[in-house]
Amino acid sequence: MGSSYNDRNGCPDSDGDGYSDPDPTGANGPVWTAANGADAFPSDASIWADADGDGVDDASDDSCPGVAGTSSQDRLGCPDSDGDGYSDSDSAWGFNDGADVFPNDNSQWNDTDSDGYGDEPTGNLADSCPNVWGDSWQNNTLGCLDTDQDGWADIEDAQPNEPTQWSDVDGDGYGDNLAGVNPDACPGVLGNSTLGNRMGCLDDDGDGWDNLIDELPSTPTQWLDQDGDGYGDNATGIEADSCPGIAGTSTIDRYGCVDNDGDGVSNESDAFPDDPTRTQDSDNDGFDDLEDNCINAPGNSTNDRTGCPDTDGDGYSDVTMPSQGNTGWNLTDGADAFPLEDTQWADQDGDGYGDNPAGFQADDCPTEEGYSNIDLFGCPDGDNDGTSQGDDAFPNDATQWSDQDGDGYGDNQNGTTPDACPSVVGTSTIDRYGCPDEDSDGASDDNDLWLGDNTQWFDSDGDSFGDNENGTMGDSCPSEFGQSNQGTKHGCPDSDNDFWADIEDDFPSEISQWLDSDDDGWGDNQTAGAYKLDHWPSDPARNAGEATLTSDIAKITLDLAGGDWFTFTCTVTTEMVNAGIRIEWQPMTGIDADTTTQTLIFTPDSGGTQVVVFSGEAIQLGQYQLVLLAKEPGSDVAMDSITITLDVQDSRLETNTIDDQTDTINKLLKQPVIQAALGILILFALMGTLYVRGKANNTRRNKERREHAESVLKARISRQNSTPQNIRAEFGLNRQVPPPPPGFE
Repeated sequence: MGSSYNDRNGCPDSDGDGYSDPDPTGANGPVWTAANGADAFPSDASIWADADGDGVDDASDDSCPGVAGTSSQDRLGCPDSDGDGYSDSDSAWGFNDGADVFPNDNSQWNDTDSDGYGDEPTGNLADSCPNVWGDSWQNNTLGCLDTDQDGWADIEDAQPNEPTQWSDVDGDGYGDNLAGVNPDACPGVLGNSTLGNRMGCLDDDGDGWDNLIDELPSTPTQWLDQDGDGYGDNATGIEADSCPGIAGTSTIDRYGCVDNDGDGVSNESDAFPDDPTRTQDSDNDGFDDLEDNCINAPGNSTNDRTGCPDTDGDGYSDVTMPSQGNTGWNLTDGADAFPLEDTQWADQDGDGYGDNPAGFQADDCPTEEGYSNIDLFGCPDGDNDGTSQGDDAFPNDATQWSDQDGDGYGDNQNGTTPDACPSVVGTSTIDRYGCPDEDSDGASDDNDLWLGDNTQWFDSDGDSFGDNENGTMGDSCPSEFGQSNQGTKHGCPDSDNDFWADIEDDFPSEISQWLDSDDDGWGDNQTAGAYKLDHWPSDPARNAGEATLTSDIAKITLDLAGGDWFTFTCTVTTEMVNAGIRIEWQPMTGIDADTTTQTLIFTPDSGGTQVVVFSGEAIQLGQYQLVLLAKEPGSDVAMDSITITLDVQDSRLETNTIDDQTDTINKLLKQPVIQAALGILILFALMGTLYVRGKANNTRRNKERREHAESVLKARISRQNSTPQNIRAEFGLNRQVPPPPPGFE
């Protein structure tokens, strides 16, 4: 009765893992063992197979399930020849995997450094250095590094690079093996001697000679002293004896030579061989070199240093600049701060002024660095103008220091914002500084053209308008003379004298116009006769006025036999009540007009119709078309025009022949000779008449031209004498002119 079901069914299964318990006797049937598939571990339900019978489960633990083994460390159930728990190596498991490096020695199994000595310290031939390859074997120290191959491990070898030495009991670097290289002459005593074939013995002065044979054991580089004066014979050594055959006590200039006065300087070098307080004076300045601070430079200083150069002889030495091997001597050491001034020597604040109050330019502030030199010497002067801070009226301005009137402007005329009136308090700032300024506008009273008015002060162009455009009577063109006073620009050039500045005058060359509101080229001034008067000033599409021009005659017939002068009348009719109209007779060849232009002024009182008379002189025969235009002043467009035909004839050039055969005179006239004679007679008569008439006409024309010239000249003179105000009044602009600025009345 059982519950097994894996190897066989229904047999006893103690641990219930499905595998039947072994039946080696066949008590429950045929004999059944682990080899047949029975449970090799009947009391453990987690394991059951052990094909090789080594007691290790095949499925989970046995690394060698087909071979019986007892290994338990690196792997389980594999062969272990020496029984130390580490398996023997095979084709699938090597030393690097953990196999036993020593399969026949159960005290060793691992060799980390592969030097043939096992890692187990308690095993046979244990490796003293298990992690470092080595072949040492002396002193039972196995497997450690042995560089010189003397068998001694480097860690125990006193001289690991010397195969003939390995022990150094006293640790002085010299081996105890007397047969080896550099043997220790004193193996039990730590020593450092290297010379005289005695190595490793005591050498107190370290010169290589051991104390036993060194005559000067405390003096390095010396070991022989033939005269016994304590100074060695080695000329290149320390304190070498300069007189090796003669005992001496000199120590300063040289060692071991005779020194009578015992001052350390040998007799040969002692300038004072019998005076122990003095020995040498290299610069011959009277000071012994031992007390002379400048041995090679003669000097007479006695205060800061002795025997150094002292240019001014005040007892303080001059500065010595640093050089090779010499740190120098400067002011902080006590050198003379004023080497050329014998009344000064110290300058504790370093400002260049001496501390001696009785000396030259004594420092008034000896503990404060300062460079004042006007009122006081050596006091703080923040702006470096020479005046001390306490007395400087302008402590931060190097160009000013005094302000005698206390108005904040300095007295130095070459300085910043100099006071032009240094003795009078003032606040002016524009034309000059520090002068009285009554109206506080910045301009001094002497130059202010508008005293009492703080909005104006100067008139640069002299046109009576102030330079400040925003002030009283402000000049919009301060650098250009001008008399404009209308509009927004005053004091600007006004070419046509209409008091409107050219820069805003829409008609700068026409006195009768200045504005053109609708920008149509026609002026807003409605005064009759004004240039290009715009009858619709707000309508850019309309401007010129309207008028009708007529004449009393359409054709004029002129017979030069009765005179060459002719006249005609034109009538102008308009509804405009405030206008000027020019009647222009267009010039032409052959006609000499008395005047070509006449201007009519229409006002509410003049009525809408006016008449004008033109006259002229015909110069040549022919028929002419006299063209007359009616225009407004300045306009290029005619409001109306007329044409009058002028027919110029001369009846004197016409002949009427009467054919009467009975008339004796006619018969004579028909004769060619008579006709020729009469022709010549008539020609002379005509020439005489033309000459007389021409001369008369020239006389008359010259008179008329002279009278016209006089009239024009009088008009020009009258216009020149007329003021701009009168001219403006002629155009109805009789507004009041602004008064001139103060001071220009």
